[in-house]
Amino acid sequence: MDRLHRPSGRYGRHPTVVRRGVWRFPILAALGGGLLAGCSASSKSTGPGPGVPVALAVLSGPSGSVQDRATLNPSPVVQVVDSRGDAVNDAGVAVTVTLTGGGSLSGNTGATTNSSGQASFPNLSISGTVGIRQLSFSATGLSPVSTAGFTLVAGPAQSLLPNSTQSQSGLVGQAVTVKPSVKVVDADGNGVSGVAVTFAVTAGGGSVTGANQTTGSTGAA
Repeated sequence: MDRLHRPSGRYGRHPTVVRRGVWRFPILAALGGGLLAGCSASSKSTGPGPGVPVALAVLSGPSGSVQDRATLNPSPVVQVVDSRGDAVNDAGVAVTVTLTGGGSLSGNTGATTNSSGQASFPNLSISGTVGIRQLSFSATGLSPVSTAGFTLVAGPAQSLLPNSTQSQSGLVGQAVTVKPSVKVVDADGNGVSGVAVTFAVTAGGGSVTGANQTTGSTGAA
């Protein structure tokens, strides 16, 4: 036969159902001014489980500075990963890489993942004006990923261009009004610093003071 048992103590006096002297379930209890009720809870993950490919992750790629038109080193490599960021051995996934920040991306911009779920891009190079760039990788059905920003810097010296007036007159034995200047540039017109330049008189006679110069940060000397 059921009966009500009224326990006392810090949790207050609230009825509890008892059947044949066995505690069944607290109906209600008060604690610190709040109300507590017996309950059970369960959680269930609604996303893809471990081992299910959901995204791409960058394993290696350019960082810091990259020379104009030079092959990227280290070569970019991306990995197929699951929701935990763990590698997934998913072969045959077509991955495409694109460039943000301007300029042109040369080389094979498409690759397929190997048996380890990795796609490599070993022969990429970037051409354009100096500045910040990023590489972005995408594949159908997977969240894309981008590298951190890196800086495209000038490549090897390619040309020597006039950087001041090419025709002026002056008095014999006195310096010309405008100092002669040239600019050393790479294949895309970016100024190349640190290049030694020698000025010389090629016609008409005369001499040059300070003939040996080195290009500055803009490529000018």
